Amino acid sequence: MALSERLYQVDRSTHPKPDPFKKSLWQGYCLTAHEMTQIDKLMGRALLDRKFCDRLVQTRDHAIFAEYGLSPETQTWLASIQAANLTEFARAITADNVR
Repeated sequence: MALSERLYQVDRSTHPKPDPFKKSLWQGYCLTAHEMTQIDKLMGRALLDRKFCDRLVQTRDHAIFAEYGLSPETQTWLASIQAANLTEFARAITADNVR
């Protein structure tokens, strides 16, 4: 078998390549793909670290938003979300992004 011969074929038509310049509308505000990725990382850390989760959900510590490189507008938006727990916080973030 030749080295260049493929062992399997991947259908890429069903998995479009993400556009790094594409923006999504969340709560009337456009977020870049980078900011969406950073918010995903922030939420993942909140799932694993209870103290971090409390800082995110209870106190809305702007320092953690800045740590993830989020814009001041995004930080203000995230700090304004009304949620009693991480699940409600996540629902509020994704509410406008679900199509």
